[in-house]
Amino acid sequence: MISLDVQSKYKQDEASKATIDEEAEEAYSEAVEPLREYAKNLVRISNAYVKSDPRNTLAATCALTWLNHWAAADAMTAMRSKQARFNLGQALGGFALAYLQIRNAPGLAEDQKKRVEAWLKALGLQIQEFMDGNKEVSGRNNHRYWAGLSAAAAGIASGDKRLTDWGIDSARIGLAQITPDGTLPLEVKRGKRARDYHIFAAQPLVATAELARSQGVDLYAENDGALSKLVKRVVDSLDDPSFLRRPAARSRRPIRAATRCRPTASPGWKSTRAVSPHLRLKRSWRKNALSPPAESVGI
Repeated sequence: MISLDVQSKYKQDEASKATIDEEAEEAYSEAVEPLREYAKNLVRISNAYVKSDPRNTLAATCALTWLNHWAAADAMTAMRSKQARFNLGQALGGFALAYLQIRNAPGLAEDQKKRVEAWLKALGLQIQEFMDGNKEVSGRNNHRYWAGLSAAAAGIASGDKRLTDWGIDSARIGLAQITPDGTLPLEVKRGKRARDYHIFAAQPLVATAELARSQGVDLYAENDGALSKLVKRVVDSLDDPSFLRRPAARSRRPIRAATRCRPTASPGWKSTRAVSPHLRLKRSWRKNALSPPAESVGI
């Protein structure tokens, strides 16, 4: 999949963009299904390598083969709509994190690694350019956090510090908006889908914080521990979503391994699950398949 041209599945005449247009959703799902399938299997293969003991180097080679197949074809380099760029902002994180999991495996082809790294960087820069020019709400809400995760992961994978720093700073845009009660005002505005979008926004913020920590940056400590407040609010909402539906909350202001190694023809999407120190949140996403909530969010 080199190009993608999709539109949002939500009804556009609604301020909260919380109601799905069934016809639009059908067209959207059909268009992005190859992307979802590719990424889902790519992540399963790379996870299989990490989980194996002793290390299954064939899984690492397989994952690199999948990535190289897309890199050689310049996949995802022609995004033809705003929604398609959002999809890229989510998908690249899965690609780059999968690569980071396997890149140090022994015996990988260096020429393929270089090609993949250059491709990841090019996609990261494409996301950065789009988001830097995006003055809409989507330049500050969950879309920005997913773009930041993708850029940070692609920057680390390709050794581009400026891209990595941009990704980390994108997370800071979200951290600066977290209120003392752990909510994100822009996600609260999604009305009946506020909880889903808090879950969706927390995922890239936590994952970026983990990447930032590997670079010597402690995002968990910034803004008076704002990220932990968001995570607590999200975890609590899994048991009781009522808080995120209260008008009071809306008025707050900020202070399985794949068994084949033949790349599919089109890319897919896979979100990154949170890692420690928020283990319960991680397990909740895994248990409830919130990656992202199937009925609520974008890709």
